[in-house]
Amino acid sequence: MTTATWRVAALSASLWGLASCAPRGSDVPLEGAIAAQAAICRPELTVDGTAYEAGTAFVVDGPRPLLVTAHHLFGEMGGLDEEIRWQDMPTRATAVRCRQVKGKAEWTTGAALAIDGAHPVSATSTAEYRDIAAFPLAGKAAGSPGLTLAEKEPATGSKVWLVAQIKGGDPAVLLHRATVVGHEQGALIYAFDDKRIELQATSGAPVVDAAGKLVGINLAGTTAEGSSDVQGAADSLDVVRKALSALPG
Repeated sequence: MTTATWRVAALSASLWGLASCAPRGSDVPLEGAIAAQAAICRPELTVDGTAYEAGTAFVVDGPRPLLVTAHHLFGEMGGLDEEIRWQDMPTRATAVRCRQVKGKAEWTTGAALAIDGAHPVSATSTAEYRDIAAFPLAGKAAGSPGLTLAEKEPATGSKVWLVAQIKGGDPAVLLHRATVVGHEQGALIYAFDDKRIELQATSGAPVVDAAGKLVGINLAGTTAEGSSDVQGAADSLDVVRKALSALPG
């Protein structure tokens, strides 16, 4: 990207994440964003028969409920020795077990679905963002609704929330408020309210609007050039919608 060097949220137990704040003094409703907390979970990923923990995942509602996370967790940034190509995901990334963060549900999935062109985010690549992985849910606990996609991209200046439990942070704080500062290269860019700390374990976490609708998938963070703002980058709503709508039946 042109304005900053992005730190990709990476290795399983020590993922670089984004700054956060408890929801306070918001100028938009929070009810929907609060409800979105039920959709996130801590995933245990199985690749080539070996299980490991990395990042955050979340449930997406639809005709076929899905578990969604970041593609870069299935490669070196997730602690593996090699990057798994999107074509090989169905045969190599065979299952996910995911423990609900706000609740007691545990979700399981089948093998990954092939997302055409999925690839890890990179500070040097000019390719459009498409850092997304999806798995069909084997079952979903009642009372634990998944997220639905927003109707349109959030405008610059609007409020969004990263929904994640941050390793090293207060485990009860799952909503981290930010302001959209732009769109670039298929990414949603947002600046967090809290500029004081670096936080962990947010790769693959959802970014939602005040209604609790999905507007992006969190991938990376940086300190903005010439500023103390901590910014995040996500797969944009348009990227997510195109990827999920093109999934094989």
